[in-house]
Amino acid sequence: MEEKKGFWNCLFDLSFTEFITTRVIKILYMLGIAIAAFFGLMLIVTAFTKGFAVGLLHVIAAPIVFVLLVIVLRIYMELVLTLFRIEENTRKPAVAEEVPAAEAAGEPESGE
Repeated sequence: MEEKKGFWNCLFDLSFTEFITTRVIKILYMLGIAIAAFFGLMLIVTAFTKGFAVGLLHVIAAPIVFVLLVIVLRIYMELVLTLFRIEENTRKPAVAEEVPAAEAAGEPESGE
């Protein structure tokens, strides 16, 4: 059975036999959430510089924008991860038991 390469070996593997995306996707997701939170806070701060009423409106809108950004980010990350898992599963050798066609079809054997 193959042993997985280390992170640094995979990072500089020019043949791309191992992928690092499945290893760093959690970090990228947390980073994306942090950026979305920062964006929401900056939205509120800049809105208060334009006026109190605009600031209050953005206090209500910023959490909605944050949640929408996190949902879109999550969907994107899941799509990327799904593609990489499909690739990993198709790379594995297919292990199938040989079953006679009659048994697979559910037909009784001739001796019965």
